[in-house]
Amino acid sequence: MMVAAMVLTACKKENKPTPKPGPDDGGEDAEYVAPITIDGDFADWAKLDASKVATATCPAGAKYTDLKTVKVYADEQYVFFYCEYTPNLEGYITIDAFFNADNSDETGGYGDHWTDANAEWLMEGSVESWDCGLFKWYGEVGANGWDWTDPSTEHGDWDAWGAFMPEGSGFGASAGDLAAGKTEFSVMRAMLEENVKFADTFSVGFMLSASWAEAGFLPCAAVTDDDANGRAPKLVVNVVK
Repeated sequence: MMVAAMVLTACKKENKPTPKPGPDDGGEDAEYVAPITIDGDFADWAKLDASKVATATCPAGAKYTDLKTVKVYADEQYVFFYCEYTPNLEGYITIDAFFNADNSDETGGYGDHWTDANAEWLMEGSVESWDCGLFKWYGEVGANGWDWTDPSTEHGDWDAWGAFMPEGSGFGASAGDLAAGKTEFSVMRAMLEENVKFADTFSVGFMLSASWAEAGFLPCAAVTDDDANGRAPKLVVNVVK
């Protein structure tokens, strides 16, 4: 989908939250203050109510082990997530986030890595700068396979490989310490709400790739004789209001 050269250096890209109208603007709500600032300082994650943070860690016996931990916190304006992964992986390092945003099994697919094949949206960007692209599921409901582009049209660099919204659209942001293998991300819901409808409860799975080769995915389970991929359900997230 995306081809780029990546320099493994720490990056900082500040999140600019959209304020709600305050009393001085004729609104009833106070100005919105983002609970997480996307600045590469992860201390604000520790200040969140842990019961409202969805977390997955890589278990012993997993097939891929380079994605160590993911955390997700969502409110009505943003979806925030934090990843720990093996530092200094070689090649172009990407994070893919597969969303069952509408919390329905009647839409979406992609059960290659998770037991619930119901992701209708994919967000993909580099770990260095997650100004990601958005891709829509075009396959059959509940199916496996990489059907994230319109099969009736040929795709390539000229159309961002069939992205519903191309990389650089501005709805995603990231900052972190690549040498330490820690990055935080955000998704601005207002820029997506015309198409991506987040339910009050949704689910999401994450895949880490190095030069387009799978290096880790979460949530996951230990490999068994019955499941060589060690699949698990996607991470369930409840929107904080």
